[in-house]
Amino acid sequence: MLNEKEIKIARKTQYQQQHIEKRQKRLISDSSALGHNAVQELMKVCFKRLSETPAASLILTSLLSGRAFESLLENISFKQVDKDGKEYPCLDINLNYGSERWLVISDEITNDYNKDITISLPSFLTEGLKKAMGNEAVIEEAQTLIKSLNCGSRYFTETKIASFIDYKRFDYSISSAELTIIKNLDLKYCVNAQYGQMNIGVIQSKLNDFIDTTLRNFSHNIEIQFPLIIDNRSFGSHYTPSDNDVSSLFNEVIDSIKHSSNRSPEKVKEQFNLVTIFVAMYISIVTMHRAEREVYENFSHFNLVSGYLIVDDKIESERIVGLSGKSVTVLKQYLDFIQRNLACYSMLSFSIALTLNNLSEQKEKTFYLFDEQGQLVPFTFQLALKYMSARNPTLSTLKENFLRHWVSSKLYELDISRDLVAQIMGHSNESEFRNPFSSCSLFKLTEIAETIQEKIIDEKLKVPALGELL
Repeated sequence: MLNEKEIKIARKTQYQQQHIEKRQKRLISDSSALGHNAVQELMKVCFKRLSETPAASLILTSLLSGRAFESLLENISFKQVDKDGKEYPCLDINLNYGSERWLVISDEITNDYNKDITISLPSFLTEGLKKAMGNEAVIEEAQTLIKSLNCGSRYFTETKIASFIDYKRFDYSISSAELTIIKNLDLKYCVNAQYGQMNIGVIQSKLNDFIDTTLRNFSHNIEIQFPLIIDNRSFGSHYTPSDNDVSSLFNEVIDSIKHSSNRSPEKVKEQFNLVTIFVAMYISIVTMHRAEREVYENFSHFNLVSGYLIVDDKIESERIVGLSGKSVTVLKQYLDFIQRNLACYSMLSFSIALTLNNLSEQKEKTFYLFDEQGQLVPFTFQLALKYMSARNPTLSTLKENFLRHWVSSKLYELDISRDLVAQIMGHSNESEFRNPFSSCSLFKLTEIAETIQEKIIDEKLKVPALGELL
């Protein structure tokens, strides 16, 4: 017999595929999207008039970059020159966005972090765009040109042209966060953009694929040339620690557990704290749980049979995330660890032993720590990091959300869609119906959990299971 939460999970899973199909149908029928024939007609006219008016270059650039005419002229430059002397149009990217969360993570760039970070376009657009920059009437000319093409259902507007990439981005694995960079939009248009780190080289490569396919699908014989992608700098949230920082923290915890004991009341508390911190960090990597306030509620939210966790770490944002097989094993080992040491905890106090016993029976918070006064208090990452920093001061720079941001960056490096990562993190986009990853099956979530386990925990960190440490 399924309990209430399992029934809820089953119902949600049952309708997820229908939900995805419904959104995709909305995408296909959306009146604000340009159809294939309309795009072909627009490109045919622009290529025909490419040498006649800079307005044609401006329209094509908007179609291929997703930026509006005025935005293009404000942010365009011609900085990159290849060995043959060709210049390529480059669209500047404003990484600051007025938010302290956007910082370039690089030892080579400190204050002037916005310098030379651009999106490049094919060289055939250079001549027309240079003329457009010195022509105050070019925007009006471009608007007049697209209006002249309007007939029947083929209704062209500047907004429709700039939105073409919005609807095609899924075919090229361009996430909503990466699209925010390409289009140079404010962060408010994509909550996913402010987590983890992006790689400008990866974004440029995806955009090149989109541009190349879009142009080659057009019968016009045009030479498509891009400059070499040499800028692979990463940028993003300053809450993202280095790989070495995360490894150092785990190594400190693991070594301490190996040398811990329960031969005295203080040693019992120390061992319990170390084991709990290890397990909480391990599960946080798999689930990308928010580190704010008390973590994970109680064990009733975990289903160790089906392998999932019900996350309720944000108001009106309950969601499901998958658990890897090894993470389920670690949780079972943790419960076993507590049960085996109940006699030791009862020597500290009966209430402590009762609380920890109730924990495994789903009647208390999932994780606790002993504070400086020796009292058992609900686990928080602030308290955990403070505890570990006292043992190793080099860890004091870590922020409470460090694992969540670090794991998201690792998944981006593994080419996992940012939109899918956003689903696990509990994020959403303003144009939510355009996001086919916003509803995904438990199978897919578990698949991501296993990817995190294999590629990040096992290969990157080489973290053992709890049973190997005790």
